[in-house]
Amino acid sequence: MSADLSSDFPRDLSLAGKLAVRELRGGLSGFYVLVICIMLGVAAITSVGVLSSALRTGLQDQGRVLLGGDLSFALVHRAPTAIQSNFISSFGQTSEIANLRSISRSSDGNRSVLVDIKAVDKAYPMTGELVMNGGKVGELLHEGDNALIDKLLLERLGISVGEQFLLGSAKITVAGTIALEPDRLSGRLNFGPRVLLSKRTLLQTGLVQPGSLIRYDLRLKLNEQDGRGIEEIKAIQKLVKEKFPQAGFTMRDRSNPTPAIRRAIDRFSQFLALISLAALFIGGVGVANAVTSHIARKRETIATFKSLGASGHVIFLIYLLQIIMLAGLGIVLGLLLGLVIPPAINFFIAESLPVKLGFGLPIGALALATLYGFLVALIFMLWPLGGARKIRAAELYRSEISQDGTGPGWPIVLVIIGLIGALAAMVIFMSEMRLISLLVCVAFMVLYFVFRGLGGALKWGVRKLPRPQNNQLAMVRASLAGPTPLLRTIVLSLGIGLSLLVTASLVQKSLVSELKTGLPSDAPNFFVLDIDKSDLTQFKDIALQTAPGMKLNTAPMLRGRLTMLAGKPVESVKPSPGVEWVLRGDRGLTFSQDIPKGSELTKGQWWPKDYDGPPLVSFEEKIAEGLGLKLGDKVTVNVLGRDIEARISNLRRVKWESLSINFVMIFSPNTLENAPFKIMATISLRDKNNVGEEGQLISKLMRALPDITPIAVREVLAAVDKVLQGVLAAVRAANMVLLLVGAVALAGAMAATHNARVRETVIFKVLGATRRRILTVHLMEYLALALLSAFISLVLGGVAAFVIVTWGMELQFVFSGRVLFEIIGLVLVLILPLGLLGTWRVLGQSSTAQLRAA
Repeated sequence: MSADLSSDFPRDLSLAGKLAVRELRGGLSGFYVLVICIMLGVAAITSVGVLSSALRTGLQDQGRVLLGGDLSFALVHRAPTAIQSNFISSFGQTSEIANLRSISRSSDGNRSVLVDIKAVDKAYPMTGELVMNGGKVGELLHEGDNALIDKLLLERLGISVGEQFLLGSAKITVAGTIALEPDRLSGRLNFGPRVLLSKRTLLQTGLVQPGSLIRYDLRLKLNEQDGRGIEEIKAIQKLVKEKFPQAGFTMRDRSNPTPAIRRAIDRFSQFLALISLAALFIGGVGVANAVTSHIARKRETIATFKSLGASGHVIFLIYLLQIIMLAGLGIVLGLLLGLVIPPAINFFIAESLPVKLGFGLPIGALALATLYGFLVALIFMLWPLGGARKIRAAELYRSEISQDGTGPGWPIVLVIIGLIGALAAMVIFMSEMRLISLLVCVAFMVLYFVFRGLGGALKWGVRKLPRPQNNQLAMVRASLAGPTPLLRTIVLSLGIGLSLLVTASLVQKSLVSELKTGLPSDAPNFFVLDIDKSDLTQFKDIALQTAPGMKLNTAPMLRGRLTMLAGKPVESVKPSPGVEWVLRGDRGLTFSQDIPKGSELTKGQWWPKDYDGPPLVSFEEKIAEGLGLKLGDKVTVNVLGRDIEARISNLRRVKWESLSINFVMIFSPNTLENAPFKIMATISLRDKNNVGEEGQLISKLMRALPDITPIAVREVLAAVDKVLQGVLAAVRAANMVLLLVGAVALAGAMAATHNARVRETVIFKVLGATRRRILTVHLMEYLALALLSAFISLVLGGVAAFVIVTWGMELQFVFSGRVLFEIIGLVLVLILPLGLLGTWRVLGQSSTAQLRAA
């Protein structure tokens, strides 16, 4: 019969399929953990894919409205010339907008707020609709000195609609508050409330001066009847670049209206995808537990099959097909759940999202989630299945005590290794951040084997402990060191999620501590922008008179855009990760005779005091390395429409954390000293925490010099802290998904040990143990398991956080006692209820029935 069963693979497969389906007719009892683990992991991956696709589709569908047209041509410091504007307007309708930052003040001068100003012409908005609260905008912006503002500014300045506030040297009337600004996302990141006014009103403020940090944006809306697609839009960009090669335009089109948001979406989506894959990976532990438990329940059935002549590979096929069917069910449920979650989230938070989500059916995301689900299920089911096929029938009948089984054999081990390699290759090559994805894959594999090894090591260590005199403690020791793999499985199921949660929490604690207390003693209180050269003396006098003993540093500042690096256009340069921002848009530039404070020369020579030769530039060392630059290379920067080529004469290491005035590029004075520029200054008060002196100084400076823009370091750090808290909160929330899947896997592990627990309890009862004593022993055991898991997670997570903070971020590591108590409490909540529920089920079993079965 064995020959009949094994001679023909198609016949074996058919027979195995029939037997697999027949066994599943009894229901899914014992398989719920497997299905739920696969479902949760696939649902997480699907949700991320659907949400990411919806965000990208939303950006694309609303690109024209978000950008304010089909094309955008931006310049810094200067508006497009009439020739440039006329050429661009020949392709369609145009609108010119000016963006800048300044300080708004209440009419009495007692309150001041940093604001983001947008000055528009009568063609604005060409796309979308500008809406104000309580009425229509109409011509309000172009009648008198009116402005529409964010409601938040009313509260901060203590004014109402219809009242006035100061902006530069002009009094502005609040005509209303903004309800909807269609192109709000198209500009740079807002640090303050919006002030929307006409270009005529902006000129009256006196803020528009040569060298002022103003971004001019000329937008083009193509004629509707043209029906031009992205190809034609790209062609127009090329024509403008060829017509005005030195203009220095930063160009964008409707296909990618907000590059910063698109990059943030892509990176956050990839991060969430990796977390989701980790959840699926941890769910694989639950799959292995469920398969092990199922094989344990089917030992007699397998023994019967083998006694009747079934070969090992037929047994293997029966249960492989069963598990694949169940994994398929989990995947289908996960796909459905993943399709439902993003719209449900959108229902509650749609108003707070920057764009309207464009939901569709992302086939690619669904196929990827399906493939990931099957690969992970196969990886974790093959080991216990392979072990079961090697056990002899006599052994199957003989005992059910040991659940460790035997190894699956080298063929299956090689298949498992191949599947792991295929999964890792997919994750890495389908990611834009391949190096990070590679490191994450390696990290998870290391963590898996570390926690698996730690579980075994702890079990071995418990065995080596001397037997306690207390009988209950002795029973706990015996249970932890016994043949059931509960200790190892609990550490494996919860360890990765808990460790990542500890890491994220401690990194957050260290970063927050650095923001609040880690500033250097000589860090400035204020950065002040847009100081006119002719006002510098008056600025210094007022500052010294108001705040005696303060320290003042100044530097010239203007903006420019890199166009060539070592003879290559920047478009063809592939920078290292982390430095690509230098090539996006305009950068701050300066010139200096001396090496600035906070900079250390590492290579090359600084230029002489009276240098008057060809233009030279000093580059920040790490950024130069990331751009592939070295001493002697030439770079070209477009400044005010003029291309300036300079040779790199030296490299500097910059201590950015000192908050001193420093720049990526510093030029020799003869390069830029004749260009129109403004002065940037830092003010460091003698008493860093004197808020009253800060307010008095800013008030006096703003009254005398209304065109300047002071920015308090405290406010910037508060804004950064707010963003940081939000990002890390999202990371912690993502880690909770890992813990949820880990908890399900843990439930599977406890279910897998159910039969062994029942037999153990029967023995205890026969020997005279009461239900109370058995419950106490189990409670002590689960408490020990929880504390061991918490200890391991705190150690590994703490070490990881220490390495990230001290080596990766070069900051001071701070440990949090709150994290310690949070993790212990979380572990107790996860383990104790599941353990006690299992114990209650065990105690409910009939001892007589178990003894008869034995």
